[in-house]
Amino acid sequence: MILLRYLMREVLTTTAAVSFSLLLIVISARLVKFLAMAAKGQIAGDVLFWMVVYRLPSFLELILPLGMFIGILLAYGRLYVDSEMTILSACGVSSKKLALFTLASSLIISLSVGLISLYLAPVSLNKASLIAADKRNSEGINTIVEGSFKLYGDGSRVSYTRSLNDDRSEMQDVFIATRIPEKNREGQVQLVVADQGGIRVDQTNDVRYLELKNGFQYTITPGWKDVEQTRFATMGRIIDDSDRDLDERSDIDTTSTFDLWQRNDSEAQAALQWRMSLPIMVLIMSLIALVMSRTNHRKGRYSKMLPAILLYLSYLIIMSTVRSAIESEKLSADIGLWPVHLLFLSIAIFLSNWPVIAMKLKRVRA
Repeated sequence: MILLRYLMREVLTTTAAVSFSLLLIVISARLVKFLAMAAKGQIAGDVLFWMVVYRLPSFLELILPLGMFIGILLAYGRLYVDSEMTILSACGVSSKKLALFTLASSLIISLSVGLISLYLAPVSLNKASLIAADKRNSEGINTIVEGSFKLYGDGSRVSYTRSLNDDRSEMQDVFIATRIPEKNREGQVQLVVADQGGIRVDQTNDVRYLELKNGFQYTITPGWKDVEQTRFATMGRIIDDSDRDLDERSDIDTTSTFDLWQRNDSEAQAALQWRMSLPIMVLIMSLIALVMSRTNHRKGRYSKMLPAILLYLSYLIIMSTVRSAIESEKLSADIGLWPVHLLFLSIAIFLSNWPVIAMKLKRVRA
């Protein structure tokens, strides 16, 4: 029990450190993207925190298996370099017993990944999707940066507002320029200048519209002398939501595991098998990491890091490819992802027995 606690502490501590570092990198990259979108006025700044928080489980379901894999490589690699593995072997700790100890540690991570992939990730992504679907959080007045021009869509429309009131419900000194292509009048521009403006949401029809007060509308065509001018006290126009890209996940990712289980279509079955495969992947890759961590003083603990990570990435890429094949019905869902796990389990068993196989090959050659 003392030995088991020692090995588990080494592996889990290293796994936590690696996973935390990877998580910081992923969060930083995603946060930079969201901050850039907020600076452009594509999303409201006050939802950035929750958009990142609700995506944490989906990050962790992929980060924890990699963190576990690298954690075993680093922890056991240090034990090999410091000759502690040699001492353990001399004390009667066989390769099979070491594999059982490793599986005991990886089982904790596997259960955590299973909880995340089967329950937490769909629930949190669903909440993130609801935030993204809320019309008040995308392309609304909360996304406007006062004193800055804002481009929409392909650049055919630009807006500017001098200032916002304290609760950001109204705009002052609004300017909007829209390019309106018309037959024989290419490049026609519509300019709107108003003293005040605000975004309104029709809850009944789930439609947002811009309400402008006390202003002028000008229609100008380059090369033409005529200019159409219209004065208005109040004017409203529906806001096009086609350019909203805050929600990056498909509906299948936000569907609960129970609902996927009830469905028989290929997309649902592929998503279900993917969620079930992640915890299985942790156990298989822990055995591969155990074998790949074998090293000595001359090679160092990082000697097999690159091939080990390439093997891990191969596992993940093949799983993703097979999932896509199932979704497109090029591969039967009955076959599914299970052959991939059998393949890498066979690789783990082969690598574990490679010293014995190599010795037998030498005897045959001799």
